[in-house]
Amino acid sequence: MSHRTSRVFATAACLALICLLCGPTPAEAYIDPGTGSIAYQLILAAALGAVFFIRRLRARVYSLVRRMSGRSESPPPQEPE
Repeated sequence: MSHRTSRVFATAACLALICLLCGPTPAEAYIDPGTGSIAYQLILAAALGAVFFIRRLRARVYSLVRRMSGRSESPPPQEPE
């Protein structure tokens, strides 16, 4: 694509976006219960997954830093028998 063609395309895309955003839209905002519950489950699962991922990543980074610094990791405490 030449510079002129890409510039014309970008201008046309911007004008189309402005027309779509500035035009009147009907307020049809109904979400049925099935869709709402699926969306809720997806958001909750993503948030919990992110928490566990970050915790595990932090533990791996901490372990790597301890190994690189030369300190050995202390073994986990043993429970009395």
